Amino acid sequence: MILADTNALYHHNSKGDLTGSLVESNKKIGVISGHTKGAYGRFEENFHGMRTDMVRNAYVEMLMPVSAAGTEFMSVPRILTGNRKFTGPSEEGELLRFVATEDNTIIKQMRLDGSGAKQISVPLRAGEFYEIISLTDAGHFTSNKPIVVGQYMKAWLAHTYETKGGEGTLGHVLAGTGELTTITPLASWPSSAIFYSPTENNNYVNVTFRTEDLDKLKIDGKSFQAFFGTKIKEYAGTSFSYAAKEVGIGTHVMEGAPCGAYSYGHWDDPSGGYKNFAYAYPVSVNATLPCEDSVLLSGDPNCGTINGKASVLPLESECASLLNVRLDVQQSSNVILSFPNDFTMGMKQVDFTIQVKDLKKAATAVIRATTRSGKYVERTYTYFPEEITATPVLLNFGSVGVGDTSRITLTITNPSKTTPTIVKNLKLKFKNQEFILPSASFPMTLAPQESRTIEIAATSLQVRSGVLVDSIVAELSCVDVSLAEVRIRSVKPQVHTGDADFGKVPVNSERKLDVLIRNLLNVDIEITSINWPDADKVYFPRVEGLIENFPLTLKSGEEFPFKVVFTPGSESNILRKSRAVLSCNTDELKVYSDWQGMAVEAGPIIQGYNWNERRVLDNFVTPTVKSNGYAATIEYGNSGSTALTDIVMTVSGTDGKNFTVPTDRVVNRLEANETKTLNISFMPEWISGTRNGERPYTYTVTLAGKDNGIDKSTSAIIQGIGVQPHIAMTPSIDFGTFAPGNTKTMNTDITSNGSMKLSLLNNVGGIRIEGADKDYFSIDPAFIAQNSTYPLFLTNDATSNNNVLQVPIIFNASIARATPYQAVLVIESDAPEAVQTTLIGLVEEQGKPEGKTTDIELKQFITLKSNGTVELANNGTLPLIVTSISKPQGNGAVSWTRSVSATLPASVKPGEKLSVDLVYSPTVFSTDQNGSVLKDIATITFTTNAGEFISTLTGTPDEIVAAVRIPREDYSSSPGKVSDWLDFELTTEAKLGIARLENFDRADITSFKATINYVPTVVEPLAGIQNIQTAGIASTWNVLSADIVKPGEFVVTMSGANPLRGTGNLFKFKMKGYLDTNKNSPLGTNLTILDNTQQGYVRIQNRPGKIILEINCAANMRGVRFASTGYSLKDIYPNPSAGKVAISFSTGFDGYAAISLYNSMGQKVATLVEGQMKAGEYELELDVDSMNLPSGSYTCRLETSIFTHSEQLIITK
Repeated sequence: MILADTNALYHHNSKGDLTGSLVESNKKIGVISGHTKGAYGRFEENFHGMRTDMVRNAYVEMLMPVSAAGTEFMSVPRILTGNRKFTGPSEEGELLRFVATEDNTIIKQMRLDGSGAKQISVPLRAGEFYEIISLTDAGHFTSNKPIVVGQYMKAWLAHTYETKGGEGTLGHVLAGTGELTTITPLASWPSSAIFYSPTENNNYVNVTFRTEDLDKLKIDGKSFQAFFGTKIKEYAGTSFSYAAKEVGIGTHVMEGAPCGAYSYGHWDDPSGGYKNFAYAYPVSVNATLPCEDSVLLSGDPNCGTINGKASVLPLESECASLLNVRLDVQQSSNVILSFPNDFTMGMKQVDFTIQVKDLKKAATAVIRATTRSGKYVERTYTYFPEEITATPVLLNFGSVGVGDTSRITLTITNPSKTTPTIVKNLKLKFKNQEFILPSASFPMTLAPQESRTIEIAATSLQVRSGVLVDSIVAELSCVDVSLAEVRIRSVKPQVHTGDADFGKVPVNSERKLDVLIRNLLNVDIEITSINWPDADKVYFPRVEGLIENFPLTLKSGEEFPFKVVFTPGSESNILRKSRAVLSCNTDELKVYSDWQGMAVEAGPIIQGYNWNERRVLDNFVTPTVKSNGYAATIEYGNSGSTALTDIVMTVSGTDGKNFTVPTDRVVNRLEANETKTLNISFMPEWISGTRNGERPYTYTVTLAGKDNGIDKSTSAIIQGIGVQPHIAMTPSIDFGTFAPGNTKTMNTDITSNGSMKLSLLNNVGGIRIEGADKDYFSIDPAFIAQNSTYPLFLTNDATSNNNVLQVPIIFNASIARATPYQAVLVIESDAPEAVQTTLIGLVEEQGKPEGKTTDIELKQFITLKSNGTVELANNGTLPLIVTSISKPQGNGAVSWTRSVSATLPASVKPGEKLSVDLVYSPTVFSTDQNGSVLKDIATITFTTNAGEFISTLTGTPDEIVAAVRIPREDYSSSPGKVSDWLDFELTTEAKLGIARLENFDRADITSFKATINYVPTVVEPLAGIQNIQTAGIASTWNVLSADIVKPGEFVVTMSGANPLRGTGNLFKFKMKGYLDTNKNSPLGTNLTILDNTQQGYVRIQNRPGKIILEINCAANMRGVRFASTGYSLKDIYPNPSAGKVAISFSTGFDGYAAISLYNSMGQKVATLVEGQMKAGEYELELDVDSMNLPSGSYTCRLETSIFTHSEQLIITK
């Protein structure tokens, strides 16, 4: 097993024969095989025999996959010049090697006389091969299972030996060099191919093809017959042929029908001179596998992401499989195609994912799935981002007092001309609670170019350092978009006053403690007095160092200490408390100081300790502190007048692990008024990655002993607060875009947001700029001058300005370029965080690109095409970069195609234009309910660095509606007679009720076929062009034919040099009548345009005419059956009769017929029927009473041109 990275190369070098080796992989690979020096193994049988290993071999090429194996192959001997000489049979001909891909493979070869195929191999197992050592004739081979076939032209050295003193012929070739070609199986023959023949070479081509395709095949525009001539030979006993011929230098094209073709060349130089490299290869291989399959692409986009599937159908088909699933990178933009699972050729289905790279930009994905049989399906996905802008982009609420609220109106707009925008909600990037966003209005849908106003509120919740900044973000359907920045500043002064806890103090003593007053903000604090209850002044009689300084002003960040005096008096174990309140210009944050203490009787005493704030034991404390903690000393002792014995010190509390109190070092006895010291330590813990160690810690220490056998004890608190500095920086500063030579200064904030002051250090450079473009950014020199002494300290008080250091950064790039300049501002500090600020700036030529598109309106007949162009002009002052041009979109897009000659992305200079060629090809003409033509409207979108620009394409489909008719319904004829002229005309009369009728003027009609339908038993047109009269608007035209194509259908074709203009008669014709039971015939009309182009958009309506048959008969007659039935006059029924009688008769052929009634004297008394009649059977009904004939015997006689027959009729009255 071999594991390799993408684009890796694995080289397997073997001195053995690798024929039949199977290379498999779990992913797509290419396998190149061959050797650079080698020859057919021919050696002279003597000690100094000539070796052949120095002969160069030409076979180093990419191997075809096993799936390209076949079962029918044809070989053609390569062409060599006559200088080739052989020293033995093994040197003649070529070597063919047949490699089996499956077990039990049998190979057959057609006999040269064509008498049948013979088996030439034993059954082979997969990987085994059979060889023909010296094949000198063309061969046709078949196998029962897929095989791979190679054809090798042998090579050797000349039979001379090296000469001393110079180069001999060793290494040079007479009569060719070794060339190996993989023969293409019949199933993989391509129908076209292109190959190249190099210079300085003898170049040849061999072809194999189906004999029946000889007239179809061409090479370089010449037929195979003309190019190869007498070199074309047949494989006897097969339907295939072959040919071989030398070809010239250059590119050659073969086409017309499937064939196998092989291009090769070699030195073949009798001089032994070096010309060029030998080569041999099949010019093309059809990799498709025959299969009745299809392919399906499924998957719907969701915010530009398509989780799709490509599948072959039917899945159960053994031959159905996928060749590839690919993204058309030329037509696609801003997308990535990936496969959740590896795709391998031959799979029946595969999942794929298309993702949009930048959801804020439009994207197009054109994906094609192809089967191994060559069938494919292509699908286009488009993504158009929702757009939104806001005005103003900065909402500065200014200074707002705590508890107060300010409001500003924000206008949001959808700038798109076509796509609505759905705003699901608004949110704050940093979720600061001071800013209040409306929620009741969302979700909100903004129509294209619609604007709405909303109210944004800001409430000062607490005083913060500096300005509080946040961003309003719009949550759209697929992407979040920053709309505007919001800012607020709280300015109310804040004061903090410390407390005094005296603990336990011996009776009748006095103690003093320091209390600290701090100004927490950058606004001055004015203190005018301090007051506490008079009753409490017995125990807290005074303060020192404060009252004499009234009025006291504390500037930003200043502190002022004063002392509080505690006199507990003589009563013990009573807790004394008081609260002193400062009178000042604020009631924030702590304007009071709490004091407390207690008197205790003589006995054990112990002093507590407050470390106050101490840094947690992180990597910035000293090694001693990190190991032992913060050291302190407390006192314990005996305030009584007698000794304390059995002294024990104990500790209690949950923070025991954070304090060290060595109770075992406490003495067992204390004499009267004796005190001792005890070393203790405080160890605030550091929990990396958290601030959990930054908190207050407390521990209780108790001292107990016996005074004259009486138990006495006292307790004290040891405490401290774990603190640590922390740091934050502005993540990034975007200087925006401006012209070369300009500079811009923006501030980045370094913020101390920990629980102790922050130290900025200078171990390797302090505050500095790094990165590839660091020379284009600089720190303001004034800042460097003011902050040159390290370390720099920032307080930890978030309510003061001193916890933020603003570093002014100057961007001074003077050269415009397409990509932004980028660097980073880095710092060193004693905080555990590693932070930096990314600096970004873009310099472009002054101005901006401005795009303006043109629209287009075209009108064209359906089935025809019309060309046009739209343009995107750059009316700005900077280049307009066009990254994509969409295909036509919209309801009418199917009728439009666009062609872009420019390579994208394309740069359109100011004042120039980018053209897109369009073709409008309407296929359907339709109207709305009001009769208005439905237009084909589409748009194409230019995506540029200045936004999207849209051209509107409006196409109007067109057609010609004309009507033909035979205008009258009173044309008439009689049996055996010819009518007058009948008109066939083109009309636009409104009374026909046909919408949009017009003549042929716009179509330039020069030929047509007119069809007239009629009842053939009643009338028949006079056929022949001599019986047609041109008339009216076609009077100068020629009648090409006038034929009865079948009974009831008469067709007239006409043409003329001058196109038809206007309306009126097209031609006249005549009809002859037949004696028939029908008295008229409708005349249907139709017209077919014979001009190939116009017939697609000219629609013919028609209206029929009519011709009346005028018959004068003494009786009523009806047809019984029309056919050639012979002549007869049957018995008259009833006979005799005084009323109605029925006379049945038949005529054998079309022609004249008459039935007459004769009296006994032979006189004709009545003609019952007379005229031209169709062959058939008839029944005549005669009312003898109405004929006023006397009773008697009469003769009824049928007379035709070839038949006469009579029947007797007796009339009785």
